[in-house]
Amino acid sequence: MTAVLDEAPPPPADEPDVVVLPHDDAAETAVLGAALLSMEAVDTVIGAGLRGEHFYVPRHELIWHEALGLFERGEVIDPLVLADRLRRNGDLGRVGGLGYLHTLVASCPSVGNAGYYAEIVRDRALERKVIAAGQKVVSLGYAGGTRDQLLSAAEAAVLGVTDADLVQVGAGVADDLDAVLDRIESGVNSLATPWRELNHLIGGWVAGNLYIIAAYTAGGKSIAGLQASVDVARRHQLPATYCSLEMTRDQLTHRVIAQLGTVDLGRLTKGGNAVTERDWESIRRVHRQLNTSGPDNSPLQLHVVDQAGMTLTGIRAAVRATTRRYGRPPGIVGVDFLQLMKSTARAENRQVEVAGFAYGLKELALDMMVPVVALAQLNRGPDTGRRKPRVSDLRESGAIEQAADVIILMSRDEPDDGGEPSPFTNFDLGKNRQGAPGDLILRWDARYSRLLDPARDDEGAVLE
Repeated sequence: MTAVLDEAPPPPADEPDVVVLPHDDAAETAVLGAALLSMEAVDTVIGAGLRGEHFYVPRHELIWHEALGLFERGEVIDPLVLADRLRRNGDLGRVGGLGYLHTLVASCPSVGNAGYYAEIVRDRALERKVIAAGQKVVSLGYAGGTRDQLLSAAEAAVLGVTDADLVQVGAGVADDLDAVLDRIESGVNSLATPWRELNHLIGGWVAGNLYIIAAYTAGGKSIAGLQASVDVARRHQLPATYCSLEMTRDQLTHRVIAQLGTVDLGRLTKGGNAVTERDWESIRRVHRQLNTSGPDNSPLQLHVVDQAGMTLTGIRAAVRATTRRYGRPPGIVGVDFLQLMKSTARAENRQVEVAGFAYGLKELALDMMVPVVALAQLNRGPDTGRRKPRVSDLRESGAIEQAADVIILMSRDEPDDGGEPSPFTNFDLGKNRQGAPGDLILRWDARYSRLLDPARDDEGAVLE
């Protein structure tokens, strides 16, 4: 029998396909080669946001970490020095020896293009992270859970890609100066509030800022929050998102009608014969106004969500729904109120949970570049009736103060004899990150569920 020496063995049956994730070996070696040739190239690569975990090949990540260590200590980086450092750590064999380091130097087409090579490596790493996030979302769908849990976990998986990989590298102030001056001149990043004196103090609602309007129970914070949102939708003709965790849409609509139509809220709430013919005339006028308030006779762009125990994920979803519905992001996001929010994850205590809400709303303001106006509850202490509220009275979390850009503390003078409270309400700025502290007085117009500048009449007109 003659043996067939050159015959290849048959391939194994049912061998699984090997999935190769996105990567660019040439870009990785070019980056490392540039780093071994030039200290300036290392600085460029760092400025491009490249990190060790962006490398796909394990030995490339190891080489980069060691080279970066030399760079941070101000030592020379070249194949011999790097090889010595790797040898001391017992890693030279793992990366392929000194010969491989020389191969990296030869593989760099141009040191001047190191930044572009780094961007390629980062882009491939981002693609891998997107794939991993997608796989995690798929596994979450199979695992099941409540709607809020699934949405929160899925959003966290996707946002994790952004947070970890879309690194924003700083620039010189001069690079942004012209754009900043244009915004200062046009004022496009802020919207006037319904209250003239407040505009002087805080500069209007500024995109990216978190505003806290805090008051005791029945202190008027819901009036202020809803009025601010309605004002943006009506006067500025921009979409507004209002998330109410306390009142229903019907109750909110009653207040919108009362504000815009100067219809007594008490009669609206009772309905039936309590509503007069004059009230109905005003209601019909408001109805026309709400349906033709835009420049193209479009309806008032006020998107209201009424859901008890809303989560941060739910609020983000409401903002996205507003954007889809009206074709642009909201000009303001209102949340009534912060301490009624719920968390999808168990926190170690209530203070930590509320702190998460405050920081989450600030992140929302920055991510969407919208002003967020969140209402908050104040604690009543034994002496609160005899003094103005303080920031320390914010219920359940001092972190609210840290997260907020502006804190407005509402209060009314309460008579000692139990009589009628003052027809005026105080707005005290407990915090004003963009300006000086201050205060103002507004007229409490309870019949029409609104707050007015003292120099305006019941119809909202300016008094001479």
